Amino acid sequence: KKTLHNPPPKKKTILSPVLPFVSTVPSKLHNPCPERGQPCDPPAAFRHLLSLTADAGEFTRRLEGQRISGNLDAPEGGFDAMMQVALCQERIGWRPVTRLLVFASDDAFHTAGDGRLAGIVLPSDSRCHLDASGVYNRSHLYDYPSVGHLAQVLSAANIQPIFAVTRPTVPLYKELSRLIPKSVVGELRDDSSNVVQLITDAYNSLTSTVELQHSPLPPGLSLSFQAHCGGPPEPPQPHRGLCSGVRVNQQVGGGRAWRPPSTWPCGCWGSRSSCSWGCAPSAAAPAPSVPPTPPSATGATSTVASAGAGGPGGAMGGGGTVGSDREKWGQIEGNGVR
Repeated sequence: KKTLHNPPPKKKTILSPVLPFVSTVPSKLHNPCPERGQPCDPPAAFRHLLSLTADAGEFTRRLEGQRISGNLDAPEGGFDAMMQVALCQERIGWRPVTRLLVFASDDAFHTAGDGRLAGIVLPSDSRCHLDASGVYNRSHLYDYPSVGHLAQVLSAANIQPIFAVTRPTVPLYKELSRLIPKSVVGELRDDSSNVVQLITDAYNSLTSTVELQHSPLPPGLSLSFQAHCGGPPEPPQPHRGLCSGVRVNQQVGGGRAWRPPSTWPCGCWGSRSSCSWGCAPSAAAPAPSVPPTPPSATGATSTVASAGAGGPGGAMGGGGTVGSDREKWGQIEGNGVR
């Protein structure tokens, strides 16, 4: 199959490579690029060489000891590598903090469906498959992951990818980055001389972005965000709670708009002399004490019971407006500081 990371010279583990990704000529399996004049390492989908460490010297020694490998087609199997890095958390040595993954490439990538060229049709099973020597040993059984599958696994592992790619592939990886949350793309020089600055810039870009997200919502309930990032007036960003370029100690704010299902009973909850307009699931609250006549469109106070806000029956409210009986909205304001 598919080649990406290269083992140290003392390790010669060979997977079960298949056409049309890798030449199966025996001599090419041993040295896939004889025309270079220097030996290359046997093809492998991914090999984990060194767990995360604070020993910079050991990292440098391992890195300098690497040799390239080779395959037949241009696209690379980086999606396999990223999946294993995210799924084999103990082997990699991830700590329970924000995680950065630097992916360097000078070409396109294989994705779900490409494995069919070699008769590989089973989708990735979302499990760690590194053998004792750190080799991904299921590349001949499972297809490459899809972009959506990879994005889901990276997000679940709290991994933020940095795509360090050469100029011809930058547009492609920028499109990919749009589909993978908390990822960023940087242009890598042909000699990789700017890799340190690229990682620094990418880290600053990632840490200066603030995005509001919500947990899963009950069926029928929708929730949208609009960010107030401070500074000069910005064009509205409906349904997004995203601020970029946030500086240290810069205060940002945001609002959330909720829309309960039309099946929820709405009315004035409480006593007839003092009540609060709102909507709630019938199982989460008694019948309203006042018939469900919507209040005026300005200055209304709204509350709603929501499983997505503090668990089932949790209250969520604030200044907002309420429209017709079937178009009921509330709004919450909040802010924070990076």
